[in-house]
Amino acid sequence: MTGAEYANACRFSILRRVCLPPAKELQRGGIIGMADVVDCVDDSVSPWFEGPFGLVLRNSVPTTFTPLKGRLGLFNVIWDGEGS
Repeated sequence: MTGAEYANACRFSILRRVCLPPAKELQRGGIIGMADVVDCVDDSVSPWFEGPFGLVLRNSVPTTFTPLKGRLGLFNVIWDGEGS
């Protein structure tokens, strides 16, 4: 994450009244929760919608941060709830 990317995230979060921790304190490269993807939309009244498409999530649950190497796009993760 570059300084410009962090600044952009801060601007985005301020407009939504969310406070981000300092960049050095952000945990990155892992799982922070899980949810069911139930739809893909091209319009929404949600303040989080940035278009042109957005995923509709249900049953979201925060989890303890678990490091995981990411990939582009959606991918399956074998999850036992214990972080392994």
